[in-house]
Amino acid sequence: EEERSRRRSTSIYAHYKIPHYRMRIVLSYYYCLFVTLLLAATSMADSDCKAPFGHRFSGYSVWLEPCPSESGHLEEIVTSLANRTSSGADFAPHCTMLYNISPENVRKMMQKNDNGRLEDALIRLLEQSKRRFLNHANERGSETSTSVMITPTDFFYFPYPKTADNGKGFGCLILMLLLEKSELLELLHTIIVDVFPGDERHAEEGGQFQPHMALCYAPEYNSWLEAEKIRMEEDENTRRLFLRGMRGRYLSLWKTEGLVREWECIHKVEL
Repeated sequence: EEERSRRRSTSIYAHYKIPHYRMRIVLSYYYCLFVTLLLAATSMADSDCKAPFGHRFSGYSVWLEPCPSESGHLEEIVTSLANRTSSGADFAPHCTMLYNISPENVRKMMQKNDNGRLEDALIRLLEQSKRRFLNHANERGSETSTSVMITPTDFFYFPYPKTADNGKGFGCLILMLLLEKSELLELLHTIIVDVFPGDERHAEEGGQFQPHMALCYAPEYNSWLEAEKIRMEEDENTRRLFLRGMRGRYLSLWKTEGLVREWECIHKVEL
């Protein structure tokens, strides 16, 4: 049987008139080519699965930022989670007051004789919001402080696929802190909504203000993020660290165009 097999193999080489050593070289070449293509296809598939968080945001946003001396732990966790998810989504801790104010809405609101830059108009609206807030807060009497407290109440894990909100979803997983809707925080938000042109959430009647502070925008394959949320809320030391009040220090205007790492602070006013 072995002799018959050897003869059959020899007859193949003889038929094609290919020496044994050359046939081995050809077979080795095609084997290496097959393995290379297979590895490349696997790498491309893995790359697609591990794509970074690539949602492109738009417009301008108004934030309430906490006092830096009281929020160092938030800056650390935002950076740590951004590095762990390889998302590049590192940002300043904040409570979003308005999100995605379109430039078109700002231009419609600008006076006809206002020849300044669009961002100059937004800065004036930011400063106007501060003045109105301080006036309203002072009218409530000396018993009420004008310091807006940012008080986290709980951790929250929020999958936000692209299909959510009629296709407006970010295509990511979000870990956030839910915030107490205090009287002064709600007053500040009401004034900002009244002063600025409508944003994506509050341009129409009935837009709800749910104060929160995002800690992480993670690509959707980071399924461990939910377990991290559970770990944080079950650890007593972590709860004490993160679920404590901070003074709101700055009202800030951000250009939130493009990727998170491309966001740009335009102006800040101190409350």
